[in-house]
Amino acid sequence: MSNPASDVMRLAHAEAVALGHAVIGTEHMLLGLTAAPDEPAARALAERGVYVGTLRTQVRRLTAPGPSEAPAGRLPHSPLAKQVVERAVWEARMREQNFVGPTHLMIALLAVEDSVAADVLRALGVDPEELRADVLREVGWPDTD
Repeated sequence: MSNPASDVMRLAHAEAVALGHAVIGTEHMLLGLTAAPDEPAARALAERGVYVGTLRTQVRRLTAPGPSEAPAGRLPHSPLAKQVVERAVWEARMREQNFVGPTHLMIALLAVEDSVAADVLRALGVDPEELRADVLREVGWPDTD
């Protein structure tokens, strides 16, 4: 993973801890991806009036609160979050790129339809498929699906 992608995953971990969740889920990855305003995903969401604070509020609405304290140490990834990371690696390989960046993570995240991240976006009036197409268009990548 590139340094920016690693930063996204660290932010996702921090979001999960802050919410008292025991695992890093797709919703935490979405929050991590939108925390960097210069990334294509964050810009595409901002164009729709969706910012990290709005997403965080919606995540709180759609997920059960965790215990007052998150477990100590490194949190595991949920099965869907693992699937997103695997898909991001695949996306990079399909583009003959030898690193996984934040954009790979975002387009992989948006390809997983039945996730909390997708539910959060839909609740805010954002179609994950349209957002994915916009991000791909912005970076000039063809769709691999």
